[in-house]
Amino acid sequence: RGTGLGLSIVSEVVKRLGGAVNIESRVGQGTRVILEIPWRAEDKTEVRPLSESSLQRKGTHGREGALLVVDDEPALTEIFVDLLSPRGWEVVTANSGEEALKFFLEKPDRFALILTDLGMPKMNGWEFIRRVRYVSEDIPIVLMTGWGLEISEEDRIKARVSEVISKPLTIQTIVETVARYTA
Repeated sequence: RGTGLGLSIVSEVVKRLGGAVNIESRVGQGTRVILEIPWRAEDKTEVRPLSESSLQRKGTHGREGALLVVDDEPALTEIFVDLLSPRGWEVVTANSGEEALKFFLEKPDRFALILTDLGMPKMNGWEFIRRVRYVSEDIPIVLMTGWGLEISEEDRIKARVSEVISKPLTIQTIVETVARYTA
């Protein structure tokens, strides 16, 4: 049982390498994932590594504090912790809008940035954002969305969302997005 996040990241990497991902599934027998990656010694494919400077805290908004990461997929929130904590960010995670709102209301000044999923059961991302805005008008909020869902600029501005990023998320997207909003 998985979240699907790992396979989407693998798929993105394999496609960038000019390969393909093939999935064979049989009821009662399981699923087999086949990665086809072309490789030649003379291949000069340029791979753009993350620069060390892109992995460090370097905000333009001068905000300091913890990050509140909200997603109903625990595997995704764990990735944020594993990726950002060693780089100096304090990461608080919540796996529902209700849980995140509780953390936020306990101490709103603790947080420098909120990253929230859009599609969550019970309290979705829009409702969570609406409730946060009753307490804080200025905290940056990044909305994470999957399924190729496009958020209109009008909806983003109306909800006072700083930025929308699409899943699947890459390491570079996560780090650079967080760095833009924190000190």
